[in-house]
Amino acid sequence: MRVFRKWRWLSREDGAAIMIEASIVFPIILLCTLIMLFLGIMIYLKAITAHGAVLSSERAGVIWSNSNKHPITGMFPQHTYDKLYWRAFDDKLIDRVFQGGGANSAFSIVLPSTGSSGSLPEKKLGLSAGQIPSSYKGSMEYGNSLIERTVTTYLQEPINDNVLERLSGKRVEVDGTAVTAVVEPAEFIRTVQFVRYMQVKLTEMSGTLGATPREAGSLVQRASAP
Repeated sequence: MRVFRKWRWLSREDGAAIMIEASIVFPIILLCTLIMLFLGIMIYLKAITAHGAVLSSERAGVIWSNSNKHPITGMFPQHTYDKLYWRAFDDKLIDRVFQGGGANSAFSIVLPSTGSSGSLPEKKLGLSAGQIPSSYKGSMEYGNSLIERTVTTYLQEPINDNVLERLSGKRVEVDGTAVTAVVEPAEFIRTVQFVRYMQVKLTEMSGTLGATPREAGSLVQRASAP
């Protein structure tokens, strides 16, 4: 009862009223400030992790045409190239042709990378993964679906902060994923020119073979008709 009367008396005084309001409002303001601070830290770490994943995938896509390229500058020593027909055999292009072009991950490595050993695609992934800090965990995958080749990078960075772990009740981690298409403009132009060249040659040969492809197709259809 005495405590209640004293509280009523303090509430009537201006200075006491300010003290009471501050004791109620200040913890709320402090808590909101801390929440905004931790939220900003999480957004920053998420952005850094996503940027690292994008950068790693793009570097792998740049050096895919030549494993001797530097993953950052893209430069390589003169007259140093990968072995002939590596796209058909090392990239599993022939396997995709006979499998119908299924979209699956042909090669993958675990981060942090231990080196650039293994097959040629794993070596290229390892060259790009070597630029990723060892604190990041995750994986890099190369997929070849016959019509599209992609490099997928998944990065995960654990937050070593006991405060966040106690507040959330679990281990806090931020992650980021990026997918980059492997493009080779020069090889694409060579392939188109080769197809056009073979089309012209086959058209010229059709006269000596006795029938054009259209005539041969219609002949097969007539033969298969009941």
